[in-house]
Amino acid sequence: MGDRQPPAQSQDHPGRTGPMEPQPRDEMRGYEGGELLRGSRALITGGDSGIGRAVAVAFAKEGADVVFGYLSEDEEARHTVGLVEREGRRAVAVRGDVADESHCSELVRRAAEELGGIDVLVEHAATQSPVDDFTDLSTEVLRRTFDVNVMGVFWTIREALPYMSEGGAIIITGSVNGLRGK
Repeated sequence: MGDRQPPAQSQDHPGRTGPMEPQPRDEMRGYEGGELLRGSRALITGGDSGIGRAVAVAFAKEGADVVFGYLSEDEEARHTVGLVEREGRRAVAVRGDVADESHCSELVRRAAEELGGIDVLVEHAATQSPVDDFTDLSTEVLRRTFDVNVMGVFWTIREALPYMSEGGAIIITGSVNGLRGK
């Protein structure tokens, strides 16, 4: 194993975990939680698969209840809910697009309502559309990327702050593409 890279793969957006080879380790099977987040309430954007799923499951193994947003991957979201519930924690999946300001408001409202507040907000939802030539990047794609990766984060944080507990945490993940543009 070591530094061996998996074969190049591509899928139409939105992607699915099932066809990936090798399978991602997003179910956190070998991870043993230590109740570090016992009683915490977490909201995760983009929590249906991949790193977002791994965060949801790890948080559950640490004792947190989880509400997560996802774009349209209903089967992936149901799987994540099942993994969190298997840990004895509460899980709620909310379908929608973080590029839509009203959805960000609804996602936060649902999380606060379902969990009674928010202790940890994980901003993980993101999109990218690499192009070989910069001149091939359309205005529509750039706007979509900005709306998801910047505005969605802003809208969600702005809406979540009134529901966050004293000492709560906001975590914003990023891609290597922020350092090495594609």
